[in-house]
Amino acid sequence: MERICILVDAYHPQNVSTTSIESSLAKAVDVVCAALIGFGVPLSIMSTWFATSAPKINIQLTDFYTKGAELILSDINSNIPIAGKPIDMQKGYLKANRDALTKCYICGTGSSPVISSYVPQGATDNNTIAALNAIGGIKKVGIPGASGFLSVPVDVSDSGLDYLEFFKSLRTKLDSGEDLVVRYSTNNSTKLLNSLLGFVCYAQSSGAKFVQYRDF
Repeated sequence: MERICILVDAYHPQNVSTTSIESSLAKAVDVVCAALIGFGVPLSIMSTWFATSAPKINIQLTDFYTKGAELILSDINSNIPIAGKPIDMQKGYLKANRDALTKCYICGTGSSPVISSYVPQGATDNNTIAALNAIGGIKKVGIPGASGFLSVPVDVSDSGLDYLEFFKSLRTKLDSGEDLVVRYSTNNSTKLLNSLLGFVCYAQSSGAKFVQYRDF
């Protein structure tokens, strides 16, 4: 039986902080996650520093964590690879994101969410590994070939694909009989969500099992 993990990528562009936009971005997180829960898919949500530090999105992350979602650390922003930056800078960004992601924005303190994994948005380097080692508290790191960490690369991403291309890519990978990790950005909540949910139905009818990222 194939295992499938859907990494929900909480989308937040750089330097966008107006209340109306952040409300819209938080609603997108809610729509995608609620839809997957409705189809019986266990949630794994990854968040960049810009997304995590947006209070409205963080409330959603904390809320879904209390409902069983797995929270996953990511980088600065989906358009800014962390590779090439000095180790102290990488360490600062990753630690800031970790600290923000483990803060409960609903109660303020207590019962802080646990971060189980790290999945990069783009390129990484040796400084990234050193920075993650330095800040600690992360058990699984999705960097292919990263020494000292378990690695589960993303197989299919929604980036740049249209409705049919996304579904076909997912179905082709599943039909190959291999386990599958899917990245899905909440930025595509209205554009590609039905394609993702259609694939969920197809996979479930094929006997595939949906799991969280930490279960690989």
